[in-house]
Amino acid sequence: CDYRLQLATANQNSFETVYSGAGVSYKVTGLDPRSKCRVRVCAENEAGVSDYSAVQTFETTEPPPPPPKEFKVESIKEDSAVVRWHPVVSAGSPDSGYTASCQFEVQCMEEGGDYRTIFTGDGSSESYTMSSLRSGAKYCVRARVKATSAVSQSSGLYSAFSRVVNFTTVSSVPASSAAEGGKSPKSPKSPKSPKPQSTTSSTVPSTASAGGSAKSKPYQRNKKPPKTSSSVKTDVVVPDQRQAIFILVMFGVVTVLVAVAASLYIMG
Repeated sequence: CDYRLQLATANQNSFETVYSGAGVSYKVTGLDPRSKCRVRVCAENEAGVSDYSAVQTFETTEPPPPPPKEFKVESIKEDSAVVRWHPVVSAGSPDSGYTASCQFEVQCMEEGGDYRTIFTGDGSSESYTMSSLRSGAKYCVRARVKATSAVSQSSGLYSAFSRVVNFTTVSSVPASSAAEGGKSPKSPKSPKSPKPQSTTSSTVPSTASAGGSAKSKPYQRNKKPPKTSSSVKTDVVVPDQRQAIFILVMFGVVTVLVAVAASLYIMG
């Protein structure tokens, strides 16, 4: 079974077929706004064509206003920005049989949040200053027009949203950092304290002077003595001490030889 849909507008006295097929719905396009129309439908098959249904009458609505033009953001600061657009005073035209007054609506969203309406005003306005913004934050703004007809007293038709404008507020810079071109001054490094040099001192006996009194003479060493594999500590022997030891050893040897010779003489 197929269906035949016919339409008649206010400017037409007769019906015209706008659709024929097996579907049970059809979208009629190309109608004028605020236009009164009449429709009817019938069914047809191999047996013939049925009578038309009862005529249904409807009226098209007002068209939505166009989206805002030249929507932009300027004068961006740390906590504020200015939104500017081209004013829209009215929608429609005398040719369509109606006109509508317009309002302008601006919505804003901070990154990670949701859109919220921050301004609603007369369509003749051209700008709005956003305040109390966060420093260095990212925002998105968009706008749309709301048209209200004085003829139909409708609640209003909204246009499509304008293009989304993204912007970032200026970041606040501390005064100390600004003086250095935005870079924080580095604290000077504290000088390293010199490592103390270890010194060892030992007292070396000196030979007796002509007056008969012996004096000790300090002996300074700036470097540590080299380490030995043996754990036994050795004393430092200077040349004067070596001579004294050698004399004592020779004196002991001579004494022993004398004693041995005396013993042999007595025994012989």
